[in-house]
Amino acid sequence: MVESAVESHAEIVVDSTEKLKIRVLHVDDELALLKVAKQCLELQGLFHVDTADSVEEALNKLKEKDYDVVVSDYQMSGKDGLEFLKQLREKGNDIPFLILTGKSREEVAIRALNLGADGYLDKTGDSGTVYCKLAHAIRQAVDRRSAQIESLRREAKLGAILQASPEAITITDPDGNIIECNQVAVGMHGCQSKKDLVGKNAFGLIAEKDREKAVQNLKKTLEQGSTKNVEYTFLTKDGREFSAELSASVVRDASGKPEYFVAITRDITERKESEEALRETKDYLHNLLNYANTPVIVWDNEQKISLFNNAFEALTGYKKGSMLRRSIDVLFPPLQKTEILQTIERATRGEKWQSVEVPILCKDGETRIALWNSANVQDKAGNIVATIAQGQDITERKESEEALRETKDYLDNLLNYANAPVIVWDNEQKISLFNNAFEALTGYKKGSMLGRSIDVLFPPLQKTEILETIERAMAGEKWQSVEVPILCKDGETRIALWNSANVQDKAGNIVGTIAQGQDITERKRLQEALLKSERLAAIGQLASAVGHEIRNPLGVIKNSAYFLNMMLKDVADEKVVKHLKILEKEVNSANLIISDLLDFARKKPLTLVKTDLNETVKNTLSKITVPENIKVEIKLGEISKMLLDEERVQRVCHNLILNAVQAMPEGGKLAIQTTKQDDSAKLIVQDTGVGIPKEIVPRLFTPLFSTKAKGIGLGLVICKQIVEGHDGNITVDSRVGEGSTFTVKLPIRTEKKNSEPSAFTVPMPTEERVKIEE
Repeated sequence: MVESAVESHAEIVVDSTEKLKIRVLHVDDELALLKVAKQCLELQGLFHVDTADSVEEALNKLKEKDYDVVVSDYQMSGKDGLEFLKQLREKGNDIPFLILTGKSREEVAIRALNLGADGYLDKTGDSGTVYCKLAHAIRQAVDRRSAQIESLRREAKLGAILQASPEAITITDPDGNIIECNQVAVGMHGCQSKKDLVGKNAFGLIAEKDREKAVQNLKKTLEQGSTKNVEYTFLTKDGREFSAELSASVVRDASGKPEYFVAITRDITERKESEEALRETKDYLHNLLNYANTPVIVWDNEQKISLFNNAFEALTGYKKGSMLRRSIDVLFPPLQKTEILQTIERATRGEKWQSVEVPILCKDGETRIALWNSANVQDKAGNIVATIAQGQDITERKESEEALRETKDYLDNLLNYANAPVIVWDNEQKISLFNNAFEALTGYKKGSMLGRSIDVLFPPLQKTEILETIERAMAGEKWQSVEVPILCKDGETRIALWNSANVQDKAGNIVGTIAQGQDITERKRLQEALLKSERLAAIGQLASAVGHEIRNPLGVIKNSAYFLNMMLKDVADEKVVKHLKILEKEVNSANLIISDLLDFARKKPLTLVKTDLNETVKNTLSKITVPENIKVEIKLGEISKMLLDEERVQRVCHNLILNAVQAMPEGGKLAIQTTKQDDSAKLIVQDTGVGIPKEIVPRLFTPLFSTKAKGIGLGLVICKQIVEGHDGNITVDSRVGEGSTFTVKLPIRTEKKNSEPSAFTVPMPTEERVKIEE
């Protein structure tokens, strides 16, 4: 029903705004993905998308209709995307052409660009990112075709602005030399034509006393992008001085480099003279109050308004002419009027207001909250004859404070109704928060647990050890995927994987600890069952057989969830949008699990070529986003090219570097080093993260063992397969709280051995086969 409604809506938009949309021909042999892609692009309102499921159909549509751009998959049944592109270019068709595919290979991208493609995009990953990138690439490709025409339009528009502007406009290069100006600027400086100004330095038009000020403001313009209404003393051609206000902006090129400055100058000589005259008049103070930026009001001893300034007009909507001599009580809400008038009575008798909050009833019925200060006006005899009050509108600030209170309530509800068990305890190990998921895990009701000692949750035989771990957490140590047994109300023991953080007061003192967990009891049981049965290989072969078939529907589910999220986010219940996001996130997790299983089960021969290990390390690091709070140190030794399967060694580097980054959530140092030792090369990845407990280290290379909340524990197993397939080895040294060091040792070979294996496989490892450096 939603699908048909979307299609109907899209047709109406195309009928009414067809000429305003970018016409796209999208070619792909996956009909489900093609349909979702069409809906997601057209939902943005900028595109009209036609589809074709083969190159032949696309060629026929190009004969029948005009399109602005073609988007094509690479790998399709029949002709592929590159053959399609080649055929178009050989016929002289230069329509913008984008390759959108899940086969992200460098050689394919190079061939596409050499054939004349305008871009090469990866359609895997987050749907929002993919379609945003695709929309951006389409607009760029189409815009490039009209860039020359747009440039001419801009030049014509600039000429029209210069000619029509009533203000003086000058355009200078980054050194201040005038490259263009309008006739108003020519006349302002007493010149006859542009020739008298173009080519001269703009600083020469400013009086000597203000030139240093101009230089400093030029620097400020470069830093801020613009400056406004700066007053200078300027010079005419014959040396006469005049006052003017200048506003300037910097225009940068595509690389961000300053290209030129645009300045608008207004002669304020007459305004300056008026201001001087105003200051000399007896009404100066009165005008100052009237034109103050903040609301100002004066009332006499009878509470009649005698001054009501412009800012008060803006605040209330009343005109000052209608308010003078009226009773001040007209400004207050009826229900609060008596209390406010009593406060005013005290001010009239001599009490001063210091940041008093007063509600103001506006003309349109809205109530604004103002923060007021007051002072009394006395005659020569010292008698109070009036009260003057100055205010500040704090309505938005009050609303923000209310929003903050609502946010706190929201966070409390978020913790209580989170899907994962969450618990908080204070410095005395007393429970202060015990959420609904914890109730479901343990069987205890939160009302019976608040204020109780946390040790009630642990099995008697492990209680001492767990409490020692909790003491370390309260002292500042953070839990990173720590396994903790939980004793439930019915006597069953569940295994939970915990992460923790400390709660600090304003002085930085730890006042509590919050821990969030995941019940992994069933996963632990599955690991043990699988290890005992030694049937992992069969599972991997099954994953290899069905992995591709599973990924296609997963892709459709993810893209459909993204489409529904875009359609419903402005009208649906927040819970619906939230669960659509959860659905998309879980599909991504399923794809990662399939990839790990496929990599583990795949019996694919090594492709050994002469490879620069240092370049492989650098290429891998360039593809990983390292947080700013992690310092990266790289030390690459002199290592000759060696026979490696570059793609798989890069997989090892990626896994080790990413694990190191994830081990340092609070920041730290990541050190990557390569070195030569005898006839071997070493790759060392070292972090200063949380470290790995000694009892866990021997199990790191065991299939289905994972210290993370998600994943199936095959990453390091695959790394071990790859390294041992090269006749190398991988070792680890780790200390809790100090970090971990992974060392990969690979033999340096320049020629293939006669007995080179055709493929590498590693059976399910046992703890005896894992090499560990203590």
